[in-house]
Amino acid sequence: MFRVTTGMLKDTMLYNLGVSHREMNTAQNQIATGKKAEFPHQDPSGTINSMLFKSRITELGQFQENIDDGESRLRFYDTALQSTGDILQRLKELSVQAANGSYNDDDRKIAAAEVDQLLKQMIDIANTRYKDETIFSGFKTGELPFKPVYEKVPNSPHALISKIEYQGDIGIQKREIEQEQYVGVNLPGNRVFWGDEMRLSSTTPGTDYRAARDQVFRIDGVPVEVKAGDTLAVIVQKINATHIPVHASIDNTRGANLIVLETTDPHQVWIEDIEGGSVMQDLGLIARGSNLPPKNYSPTARVSGGSIFDQIVDFRNALLSNDVDALGSKHMGRLENAIKQISRYRGEVGALDARLDSVKKRLAMDQVNMTDVLSRTEDIDMAEAITRLRMLESIERSAMQIGGRIIPQTLLDFLR
Repeated sequence: MFRVTTGMLKDTMLYNLGVSHREMNTAQNQIATGKKAEFPHQDPSGTINSMLFKSRITELGQFQENIDDGESRLRFYDTALQSTGDILQRLKELSVQAANGSYNDDDRKIAAAEVDQLLKQMIDIANTRYKDETIFSGFKTGELPFKPVYEKVPNSPHALISKIEYQGDIGIQKREIEQEQYVGVNLPGNRVFWGDEMRLSSTTPGTDYRAARDQVFRIDGVPVEVKAGDTLAVIVQKINATHIPVHASIDNTRGANLIVLETTDPHQVWIEDIEGGSVMQDLGLIARGSNLPPKNYSPTARVSGGSIFDQIVDFRNALLSNDVDALGSKHMGRLENAIKQISRYRGEVGALDARLDSVKKRLAMDQVNMTDVLSRTEDIDMAEAITRLRMLESIERSAMQIGGRIIPQTLLDFLR
């Protein structure tokens, strides 16, 4: 027969009271912190989920910051492009007026002075800064992308801007707006402010050309791999296979097989031999031991096409020289194309801004939903927790009262 002693009753009561105290302590901590678990071991799966949810919420916040930065930059681009468009519209008006037979030499010289001021204003816009960084210079944000060069111009008593050199690069600054989703938030100036389709033609015969070894060159930042033994025709095919806005062909009108590169939308072609290669140098498109683009075209290559700034310089010079024929046909058409070019890029900026705004709204909703899920995972139901604590307190009081009654008196109780 199982014998129940006084010590056993006491130990059982103390054990049960200890369990009750631990449960009450847990309940009190939950109420004080508002959290279900004080330590990870109390809710391992919930802790893991909480870490994942918190990481995602932090990630969503960073994506929203990236979008905010991108939207701020795009506003600067939109303002700059709008101002540029306004200048081009004024230049077009001047071209129409100057082509009118009622203008005399003095009138055109006055118009030329206004064109020169508008040119300087456009250069200032193209050198716009955001957070002390130039916005049209690619990755070279510490440098002014456009540098005016002054020279003596015919029919002008003093030096004027004769050309504008691009000093930036073609780097695209990207922002991550969602996991593995990146968007470019800048516009290189040698694309935005380029006015004509560009044509670059070699004068070096490529009939017997064979690549001496495996090499790599880049066009507009896209690498083209050349294998040992590749001919000119193979290289042209590889360039066209990249699907960049540059079309390669072979000019054999003189029986010399000359490589020709032509842009399919207005921009300045960016060509580099890299990793010790020399393909573009061997084919006569860039100079031997060349500098970095865009000042590396071979002096023997034929280059056509220019920037919008070049077009404005030509327009001003036509006014100074009183070239009515050019004013009435050539320059009005070029300025109209320049306006379309700027409008196209402004449209791209607007479309990208709309996309960022849409993604930002979705991320904000995701953040709200994720925060709600995290709260349900970590936080307690306060009313339920308080009710449970009161129940535990009641149980403890009852247990102590009953324990005091059922533990029998001992001999010591009678010796007092």
